[in-house]
Formats: sequence, structure tokens, C-alpha cells
Amino acid sequence: LDLSGFPGRLVLFTDAGCRRCDQAKAVLAAAAAEYTEAAFDREPERLHAAGITAVPLLVGRDATGTEVGRIAGRLGRRSLARLLARMG
Repeated sequence: LDLSGFPGRLVLFTDAGCRRCDQAKAVLAAAAAEYTEAAFDREPERLHAAGITAVPLLVGRDATGTEVGRIAGRLGRRSLARLLARMG
């Protein structure tokens, strides 16, 4: 994935009407995790160009911007906690 044009250390890729995307946002909100959202319904060309092919997809980066993990599909509290720990 080429995520160079997406700001933030935690990026959630979504689409309108996606139930798992809504669930992922709820998990992130419950954890008070700050994230950037990029949505297919708002910028499909940009997401396709970055290599995003399915949603929801949550990508975590460390302080240097290096990807340290991703979660595709259903987002759970434990998997989010592990990703946040890897982010440092």
C-alpha cells in the first residue's frame, strides 16, 4: 500500500453503508483513539491508487511513519489494543 498521502498514525479506510466500517468507528471511539478516515464514497480514485481494495481496513504507523500493522475486516478491542501497542 502507498499511504504516503494519508495523514495520521492511525488511518481507517471505509465506505458509506458498510456495517463493519461503522462498527470499527465505534470501537475506535470507545477506545478514544485518534484516527484519520479515508472513504471510498468520497475519494474512490485516491484509495484505488493507494492500493486499497477492501474495507474496513485500519492501518497503524509508528512515530516515523512506518507501517507497524493493519487490521482488515472486523475490528475488535483486543486487536486494536495490540495495534496501538505496536505503534508505541
